[in-house]
Amino acid sequence: MRLIFILLCACACLAAADPPWQAVQGTKPWFTQLHAKHKTDAAAAAAGSGFDVVFFGDSITAYWSKHDVLWQAMTSGLHAANFGVPSDRTQEMLWRIGDGEFSGLKPRLIVVMAGTNNISARDSDDDIVHGVKAVIAALHDTCPGSTILLLGVLPMGNSPSPSRDKVAALNAKLSGLTHGKDVQFLDFGAGLIGSDGTISKDMLCDGVHPGDAGYQLWARAMAPVMAQLH
Repeated sequence: MRLIFILLCACACLAAADPPWQAVQGTKPWFTQLHAKHKTDAAAAAAGSGFDVVFFGDSITAYWSKHDVLWQAMTSGLHAANFGVPSDRTQEMLWRIGDGEFSGLKPRLIVVMAGTNNISARDSDDDIVHGVKAVIAALHDTCPGSTILLLGVLPMGNSPSPSRDKVAALNAKLSGLTHGKDVQFLDFGAGLIGSDGTISKDMLCDGVHPGDAGYQLWARAMAPVMAQLH
């Protein structure tokens, strides 16, 4: 019994040592490479005409790279950057901000999608909201003139599941982080779901990442926002 108690305490300490609002350097093999590229791109942009809009998030954001034609159409006429890193939680996103990924940048808009991997890590809704709030605060500290567009977490699974309910509850709380023009919220996830409650593979190819139709839906949802940047 004593051993079990010690193990439980150790697990609790480990969990508490890595909360969603604490910056943590990524350990995935691609993290360092992508972070370095983003910093290089940011430095070049800061020395030049800058970025109008930066998309910041995890693999769901990063995989716009697989839909380049659609990305170019969505960001046409704008200086846009994709600062997505697969597997990132709010912790890794905070670390990237702190390590200079946005240094010198003054984008008019930063599009943030965060929290999916925190759900996978079984963080609580309130802790995830705390983490996302920390990301927004860090971005505003670094880019004080930028508007933050916080996106809702996308529904998970191609069939109805408890994960869908968790995402819906989380998004309801994330929507409360809006603050005038400084922080806005956009949730287009309901458009992924069919009338029978299922999500097609074209919309959500693996239960987490958008398929071709899913990215098209995202681009349509962004159209009015992007138009305001012209």
